[in-house]
Amino acid sequence: MNKLTIACPTFDDKCHMAFAMSLYGTNWPAEKPPILKSTGRWVAKALKEMVLASQKHGAKFMIWISCDVAWHPDAIKKLVDLNLPIVGGWASGRCAPFKCHVSDRYDEEKAKFRIVQNPEERKGVERVASMGGEMICFRMDVFDDIPRPWFFGKDMISDDDMMTEDYYFFKQCKERGINVFVDWDLPLYHGTSGLMTYKGDLVAR
Repeated sequence: MNKLTIACPTFDDKCHMAFAMSLYGTNWPAEKPPILKSTGRWVAKALKEMVLASQKHGAKFMIWISCDVAWHPDAIKKLVDLNLPIVGGWASGRCAPFKCHVSDRYDEEKAKFRIVQNPEERKGVERVASMGGEMICFRMDVFDDIPRPWFFGKDMISDDDMMTEDYYFFKQCKERGINVFVDWDLPLYHGTSGLMTYKGDLVAR
């Protein structure tokens, strides 16, 4: 049996109804896994603590889920069954222009990830450079290959910019040759107060 943990770092105590209903309706791979929660802490630091807790739990997989997404009932089971080092569903930004949160390469000169174009036309599982932290399944052995604290470090800050914890993690994956995948058949709803996007379009809640 593949032990699983669910990591849900949040800034505050708000819970989107779509997230709650998705969590309630999920078809879990085995028994319902422990849900690791953290409220009011920097997400990168909370994720570090959740990796440590998952290691202590003896988990084979940890799934990072943002509390502002919704998903198909079988999404988590499908990601676990793929048994890849890192794989996720895909989402678009919550605000205009609703760009896809998956990139296909890293521009060394600009120190930026390049966003995938026309994601709605893609199918199946594909190797990518990075993705946003909406729903990502990590096989726990990945954290043996990347040095702790995994999601933050001195080199995530440049002269006038700062990487978010998700893209900083994937920059380290690139440097260490760790493969990252997205399942284009697992689009996620991504919402904010009064708004929600799906496959790059604004939809009603």
